[in-house]
Amino acid sequence: MIGTLLMGRYRLTELVGSGGMANVYLARDEKEDREVAVKVLKDEHADNGVLVERFESEGRAGKLLHHRNIVRVYDTGEEGGRRFIVMEYARGVTLKEVIKQRISLDPEACIDIAVQVLRALAHAHAKGIVHRDVKPHNILLQANGDVKVYDFGIAQTIGEKRAGEEKTSVMGTVYYLSPEQARAEPAEVRSDIYSFGITLFEMLTGTVPFTGTSVIDVAKKHLNEEVPAPRSVDERIPKSLNDIVRKATRKNLRLRYRSAWEMRRDLMRARREPDGDFVRVKEERLPAGSEREKPQPDRARRRMYAIVGAVIVLVMVTVAVLVFGSVPPEQGQRVVSVLGLQQGRAESKLEDLGFVPDVVIEPDSEEPAGTVFRQEPAEGETLVPGGVVRIFVSAGVSMGTMPDVLDMKLSDAKAVIKKNNLTVGEVTQVTSDEPSGYVVRQDPEPGDELMPNSQVDLWVSAGPEELPEETAAAAEAP
Repeated sequence: MIGTLLMGRYRLTELVGSGGMANVYLARDEKEDREVAVKVLKDEHADNGVLVERFESEGRAGKLLHHRNIVRVYDTGEEGGRRFIVMEYARGVTLKEVIKQRISLDPEACIDIAVQVLRALAHAHAKGIVHRDVKPHNILLQANGDVKVYDFGIAQTIGEKRAGEEKTSVMGTVYYLSPEQARAEPAEVRSDIYSFGITLFEMLTGTVPFTGTSVIDVAKKHLNEEVPAPRSVDERIPKSLNDIVRKATRKNLRLRYRSAWEMRRDLMRARREPDGDFVRVKEERLPAGSEREKPQPDRARRRMYAIVGAVIVLVMVTVAVLVFGSVPPEQGQRVVSVLGLQQGRAESKLEDLGFVPDVVIEPDSEEPAGTVFRQEPAEGETLVPGGVVRIFVSAGVSMGTMPDVLDMKLSDAKAVIKKNNLTVGEVTQVTSDEPSGYVVRQDPEPGDELMPNSQVDLWVSAGPEELPEETAAAAEAP
């Protein structure tokens, strides 16, 4: 296909990569006069509905995402029976390649990479998109220090149930698979958090936490075994990073970070307090017979009877759902409405009835902050004891955008930050050729989407580094 002109503007010049699903070409966008990458679906997959849908999904998701830490999708199309995606041509190496080589992956480098990945995930999640396949292979490191996330091929909109993905369909790469994905349940924001927690574990230790003789063995470990603490592999890993990984990889998604921004905040603090004890990791009960909970011999028979009894009840409930479309009242408890309640009261009310509340924070809601504005299942439906009720809680206001305060005086930058309902964080003085007292770097960066009251760290010029008197005199000599 070298030399082919697509859509009258994209001329393919070189094959730069090939995978099982598509070929990637370097191309020239003759209209914009720039280099681009063109990903072309292989001819043998043209009639494969699942792969075509995955390919088109990558294009759709990419068009919605505009962030410096995500590989940009410019265009999609079909010509001559070939489907293609036109993307930003981003040079670099994958994080997986770097991990294999163990090139400069000290804790500080891990934090730098992780913060940028979490910015990308936060942007995608704010757009309602879950990646579902976060792993080192899909993270690109560039020579200038920028990190880019790519391959949204199996991404989906939050709450979407895609046609063709049955209950038995497990989406994602097994070594980084969240427990809910291993159960073929819908992925959500905290599924990406788990997968990135596994990725961070690998960044810190050089290995994945779970291996096995088959993908099924590995998936079972994600379901039943606690992810080892990184410090159990390398005791030199800072405590704060160890705890961040443990919190991100809880089996119960309610015990993980609720958002990429929340995890990123702890990572930023870990940079300042590497041995700090500020991460709260809640312990959890693992499934019976798992690594941390082995039944004692004298309890084995009673446990077996309990399990058999539970299975019988579940079978009865399942049959009832299939036949009648709901759980009969005698087998469960009716869900009550918690709409309009504050989050704490709503959780308590559901827990008192034997349900497990699952909280989702929605930053785009116009409802008062902290108020439940939606719930699933709805009032009146019946759940078995221990059933999960998902409640959607308003963040009060919509996501904001980080203003550009670069090259401003520090006092002016602080005023702009406060005006945008953000908080001034750490201010660091650095040597720079810029005038003293002016902002030379900011984090988050201009255009990043932020929750209200998010912290903004600033780096301010202290002026150029002063030369020793002897050197200065020599420099001034004719």
